[in-house]
Amino acid sequence: MILAAGEATRMGEAKPALAFGETTLVGSVIDAAHTAGLAPIVVVVGNHARAVAAAVGSQARIVNNPDPSSGNMSSLLVGLHALDDHDAAVVLLADMPTVDPATIAALCDGLAASGAMCGWTVYDNGPGHPIAFTPEGIEAISHLSGTKALWPFFAALDDDQRFALAVAGDRPIDVNTQQDYQHLVASEAESTRDLRDQIIDRIAAEGPMYFDVYMDLCLYSRHTGFFSAGKVRPGVGADFVTSPEVSRHFSELVGRWAAEVAKDRSPILVEVGAGAGALLREIAPGWLAAGRDVYAIEVSASARERIAAELPGGRVVASFDELPKQVDAVVLANEVLDNLPAALVRRTAEGWDEIAVDVRDGDLTLVDVPARSIVTDWCAAVFTSVPIGAVVTAQIAARLFVEGVLRRFPRVSLCVIDYAASADDLARRDVGSVVRTYKANRTGHDWLAHPGATDITVDVNATALDVFARPFDATTTMRTQRSFLMEMGIGARIDDLSVDERRHAGAGEVMEQLVDRSQRIELEALIDPDGFGGFYVIIIESGT
Repeated sequence: MILAAGEATRMGEAKPALAFGETTLVGSVIDAAHTAGLAPIVVVVGNHARAVAAAVGSQARIVNNPDPSSGNMSSLLVGLHALDDHDAAVVLLADMPTVDPATIAALCDGLAASGAMCGWTVYDNGPGHPIAFTPEGIEAISHLSGTKALWPFFAALDDDQRFALAVAGDRPIDVNTQQDYQHLVASEAESTRDLRDQIIDRIAAEGPMYFDVYMDLCLYSRHTGFFSAGKVRPGVGADFVTSPEVSRHFSELVGRWAAEVAKDRSPILVEVGAGAGALLREIAPGWLAAGRDVYAIEVSASARERIAAELPGGRVVASFDELPKQVDAVVLANEVLDNLPAALVRRTAEGWDEIAVDVRDGDLTLVDVPARSIVTDWCAAVFTSVPIGAVVTAQIAARLFVEGVLRRFPRVSLCVIDYAASADDLARRDVGSVVRTYKANRTGHDWLAHPGATDITVDVNATALDVFARPFDATTTMRTQRSFLMEMGIGARIDDLSVDERRHAGAGEVMEQLVDRSQRIELEALIDPDGFGGFYVIIIESGT
C-alpha cells in the first residue's frame, strides 16, 4: 500500500506525479513493490487526487481518502482497510522513489519468520519505511490518529511484537521540497554521468574502446553497471520480464527436464544469472529436499539479497569461481548469454574491422578499428560466409563461459535458454538489429548516450556454442522454446486448463473460470512462436 494523499505544501504541486527517470515518483515506488513480489498494490490518494491517479494509471488500484487533512494515519487506515485478505501489508511512501525492492522483500520475509505483528526498517540514521503489519498489527494501530502516531507506537512495542530490519546506510531520499527533488534527480543522473566520464577519460588515455569492453562496463561496472548496481532488473514491473515471471509453469517444466537428466546421478543444481529467483523458486525445494546442493549465481547485490531470503538452504554467490569443482552438475542459464560482452565486428573486403566506441565533440560515437586476433580467430572458427559490410558479434565471453562450465564439471548438463540463431542467420541480419536495448520493458534506448542506464543485449550465436563445446566431447542439441516445452508437457497443461475453464463457465463459477483462462493465456504466451516460443533452448552435455 502506497501513501500518496499528502497536500505537498512545501513542494507546491503533486509530488507523486513528478517525473523521475522514465516514470514518476509514484511509478518508481510501484515498480519497487512489483519487483519485491507484492500484490495487490493499492495507492491512497487525497490531495491532488486527479494528477496522482493519472500518474498511477492501470499500474495499481486507486483508493481515495475523503479527509486527508486529518493526518497520514487516516490515509494509512483507509488503505489497509481497502486491502483484501492478506498475510501482511507493506506500507510505502509515494515520495520515496529509491526504496530498494530487496529491502521490501527482506522486511516481508523477516516479519513472517519472526512471528511479530509489525515490522519496520532501521537505517543508520534511524527508523523509516518500508513498514509492515500482520492483520493483528493492523488491528493494534486502528485506534491511532494524526500525523506522528506510528513511530511512538513502534518504539513502545516489546521485541517479540516488533521485527526490526537493519539496513546499512541512510534512509532513501524523501522528497518534500523542490530542493529535495532536484537533489534526487541529480543523484540519479550522477551514476550515469560518472560512468560516462570514466569511459571518456579512458578513451582519452588509451584510444577507442572495443565494444565488448564498453558493454562490460555498461552492464557490470561495480557501482554503475546496469545489472551490478541498483534494483533487481527482471520481474513484473521491472525492466524486463522473462519466462519464469510469465508463469510458474515454465519453471516447473524446466525443473522436469532437470529432474530427468539428473536421474541416477547426484549433481548439484546451478542457475547462472538468477535475477529475481523466479526460476529456482519452483525447482530448488525438490532438490534441497533430496539432499542436493543448489547454487544461484548473481552479480547484483540487491538480487543476491532477495534470492537468499527466498532460497533457505540454497547458496547464493556472486561468481562462478565460488562454485565447487570436479562435481556432477546441472546448469541453467535463462536469458544470460545474450548479456555477456561481445565484440562488434564488420566484414570488409580485406577481412574484419572491429567497431569501437570513441569520443567526438564530447559525445560517444562509433568508429571502425583494426580487429584483434582473438576476434578474427573467433570469426574464422564460427562463420562460413559473411557478406561484405555485414555486422556480426564475436561472442568471446560466451565461448569462455561454455568452456569454463565444461572444464569445471566433468559431468554436466547445461541448458541455455535465450534469443539465439545460427551463425548463417546472424550473418544476414540487418545492421540495426545486431545490438538491442531494454529498460522499463521498452526497446530502443540510446546505449551510447546513457552508458549504464539500459540493458544491452545480442542474439546468442548457437553455432559458436556447438563449435567450442566439441573439443570437450560434448554434444549440443538445439530447439525452440516452443518445442522444448511441448516435449516437457505444456500441451497437456493447456488442454487441462481449457477443460477446467469450460467446466467452471458451465457452472457459473466466474472467478474460477477467469483464473483458468489467465493461466492458459500465460502458458500459450510461453510457446508463441513470435514471442517467448521463438527463443531457443540449447542443451550441451558432457560426460553423461
